[in-house]
Amino acid sequence: MAKGKKFGLGLLIGAVAGTVAGILTAPKSGKETRRDLKKKADEAKGAAERKLKDAHKELAKLSDDAKAQATKLKGKAKKEMEELAKKADELKEKVKAAITSIKSGDDDSDDATVDQLLKDLKAIQQKITTKAKELKK
Repeated sequence: MAKGKKFGLGLLIGAVAGTVAGILTAPKSGKETRRDLKKKADEAKGAAERKLKDAHKELAKLSDDAKAQATKLKGKAKKEMEELAKKADELKEKVKAAITSIKSGDDDSDDATVDQLLKDLKAIQQKITTKAKELKK
C-alpha cells in the first residue's frame, strides 16, 4: 500500500475511532448510542458517495473534452491527448467501482480511498489543462 494511502487510511481510522470514543463515553443509553453511530456512518457514507459521483461526472467530461481535442490534433500531440483521455477513463472506472463498493457496503476493497481518487482527479485535470494550453501556443 502506498504511503499516501496508509496515511489517509490512518487518518480516517483515527477520525472514526475518535468519533466512536466520544459517542461511547457520552451519557446516553445503548440504544441512543447505536442510533447515533448508525446516523454518523450513514452521513459519512452519503458524503463519500456524493463526492465520488461528482468526480465521476467530472472525469466523464474531462475524457470527452480530451478526446474531442485529440481529434483536432496530429502526431505526437494527438497520442499524448488520447493517452490523457485513456487515463481519465481508467480513473472514472475506479471511481465507479468505489461508488459500487460504498453502496454495497463492501469495505474489503481498499484499493483506493475517496481522498486518493479525488487527488488523482485533480492531477488528471491539471495534466489535461496544461497539455491543452501547450497545444494552443
